[in-house]
Amino acid sequence: MITKPPNTTKATTRIDCDNTGGYNVKPGVHTYEYCPFCGHPVLEGTEHELIVSLPS
Repeated sequence: MITKPPNTTKATTRIDCDNTGGYNVKPGVHTYEYCPFCGHPVLEGTEHELIVSLPS
């Protein structure tokens, strides 16, 4: 029986919060309107960084 190899080539999304020092990594591509750590809007200011990593 032939089985599929595990899918380890998925994108991940990381959010970093400079206000609290918190971060989270989730599988897949995600967007955030508000930071889950400090509650501020993610797109305002420079306190937040959203990084989407794609497999090479």
